[in-house]
Amino acid sequence: MRFIKKFIVTVLVAILVVLIALYFLLQTRWGAGFTSNLITENSRWQLTFEKLEHRWAAPSHLVFQNLSVGYKDQPAMLSAKRVDVGLSSRQLTTPRYVDSLLLEDGTLNLSATPPLLRADTLRLKNMAINQPALNARQVSGGVSPWLPEAGYILGRAAQIQFSAGELTLNGVTARNALMQGSINNGEIDLSTIGADLARGTLTARARRDSQGHWWIQNLRLNEVRLQSDKPLADFLAPVATLPALTLARLDIVDARLEGPGWAFNDLDLSLRNLALDKGEWRSDDGTLSLNASEIIWGNVQLNDPILDADLKAQGIALRKLSTRWERGMVRASGEWQRDTRTLALNDLALVGLEYTLPQDWKALWLAPTPDWISNLTVQNMTASRNLLIDIDPAFPFQLTSLDASGQQLQLARDGQWGLWSGNLNLAAAAATFNRTDVRRPSLKLDASPENIRINDMSLFAGEGMLEAKGEISQQPQRPFTLDITGRNVPLDTLNNWGWPPLTLQGNGAMQLNLTGNLAAHQPLKPTVSGQLHATDGQGHALNQTMVGGNVDGAAATDPQANAAGAQAVTQQQPVQEDSAADNSAATQQPPAQEGNAADSSAAAQQPPVQQDNAADNSAATQQPPVQEGNAADSSAATQQQPVQEGNAADSSAATQQPPVHEDSAADSSAAAQQPPVQEGDAADNNTATQQPPVQEGDAAPAQQVPEDQDNSEPPSPEQPSDAAELI
Repeated sequence: MRFIKKFIVTVLVAILVVLIALYFLLQTRWGAGFTSNLITENSRWQLTFEKLEHRWAAPSHLVFQNLSVGYKDQPAMLSAKRVDVGLSSRQLTTPRYVDSLLLEDGTLNLSATPPLLRADTLRLKNMAINQPALNARQVSGGVSPWLPEAGYILGRAAQIQFSAGELTLNGVTARNALMQGSINNGEIDLSTIGADLARGTLTARARRDSQGHWWIQNLRLNEVRLQSDKPLADFLAPVATLPALTLARLDIVDARLEGPGWAFNDLDLSLRNLALDKGEWRSDDGTLSLNASEIIWGNVQLNDPILDADLKAQGIALRKLSTRWERGMVRASGEWQRDTRTLALNDLALVGLEYTLPQDWKALWLAPTPDWISNLTVQNMTASRNLLIDIDPAFPFQLTSLDASGQQLQLARDGQWGLWSGNLNLAAAAATFNRTDVRRPSLKLDASPENIRINDMSLFAGEGMLEAKGEISQQPQRPFTLDITGRNVPLDTLNNWGWPPLTLQGNGAMQLNLTGNLAAHQPLKPTVSGQLHATDGQGHALNQTMVGGNVDGAAATDPQANAAGAQAVTQQQPVQEDSAADNSAATQQPPAQEGNAADSSAAAQQPPVQQDNAADNSAATQQPPVQEGNAADSSAATQQQPVQEGNAADSSAATQQPPVHEDSAADSSAAAQQPPVQEGDAADNNTATQQPPVQEGDAAPAQQVPEDQDNSEPPSPEQPSDAAELI
């Protein structure tokens, strides 16, 4: 019996000695390494630590130095310089459920796999936390209790409180972050959220339900100065990936946000009652108010923009939008409809803009509209004192002091820009089209789904005016017709607008009729056909025809040749008795004296006419003498020599005039000067420059008689002459 007692005591002492030896050995580096290797070789865990400490002042706590633990062949889940594990009697039944767990000066990599231990209290001190979307440094705080599960790293019910010296969430870095709240059966209530964000401050209060929907009760950004290296679309892309959330109130005060090609300076924004889900928004009774000193988006720079809008389930009611843009002012109001993606503006005003069109404005006009807008309508549009410039070297233009008014305009339909309906009036004080200056251009358009009618288009060019009317079809090929009329305009006006130079010079009249197609992505010139009729100030006419954008030929006419066609005969037949000479190219008609008439028409020179003889010349340089008793007729003489007693001169476009017997009438047209007519003679001049007084005596029409017959007998008084009828 004594032997058994001694054996038991010996065994107990041996066990105690072994335990004491193990106790001291475990607190050595050799013991720590031996224990680490033993656990690693006999489990799925990779465990290492340098030293184990135990103090009798805190007998329930074990302190590990430089502990690293994780699954094999994976990064360590936990690495810390000091890990304090608080034990309790619970370890007898649940060895992995400790009383407390303190992690100091290390890194905690969160994953979906639940950790090795649980604890009534988890505390962090100067730790780093890594997650795919979250990185935090200098984290301190705690979770009580900490009962992690798969998918719930903090457990389903706990009180949480954390602070971080630096926090990066979805690429946004904050400092001095603070978060305090609770978790209850999957619901998270964050009563306090605060951080220093981009040299500003962030404060918020949020709640998440068990379905993962977030309710942001209050979010305020104050004096944020954020710079990003991402374009605006990439910067806002994370919004589309956010879980479903509702913003009860969002306030941004005096913020400055900048990135490549975009900026918001001195931004103040207030947003109420907005829900986001997978990039889509909705609101039943929300509001949006925004103002800033400057907003930059690409080439668009808005100064002092102000926006007030109501957010509804159907869309956005735009109460007020005003901004300074391109040294002018833009104002608008209307609504955006969600279902049809229609932006319907009630009023649009453009005042004092100085806008230069982008070089690719034609491609932008032909490109589809943005996804958020399919239709654009403007009920009432006004514009005043605007400057519009296009620097396209192929056809630059500039409109100065441009005014406009429009009603019921549809500027986009089914995702395509255009003028689909409405009335639009444009007018400018001056304009330059491809280096051709014009004044007071104006344009009136009436659009419908079928066509665009150019009711009136006019402008002043030089000393004259151009007017036009036309029509453009809304069919895909866009066939058009255009009729242009010009009065007293420079005939080289069309040279810089695509029509070949004309041979006519100076001012004149023109009539141009054009047809063609304005189809998208197709050249215009090969489709253009037209006819041009132009007349200069001297009456020279020119006709040209364009086919396929090329002028085939031109025909010019001389007005003098046309006017003289009826009179350009080779010889003038003798004038019959009692007939008068008629000439119709006169410049002036002087008064005729008593019983006499003088008629002259474009004679070069008229030699003296003998007594009782007449000479008839038309377009002759010189007129040979006419015998006694004959009448002289000339119609292209520059000067008229004296006519002797009882004779008359008649000329009408003949080279030479055979003699006419006495008592014949004298007819001349367009003579430069008319000398005095002697007694009993008559001279008739329709276009003479000067008409001298006619002496005594009356003129009588001459009758044709044989050359050797003397007709000195005066005519019958019952037969009046043509000159008398003119008088």
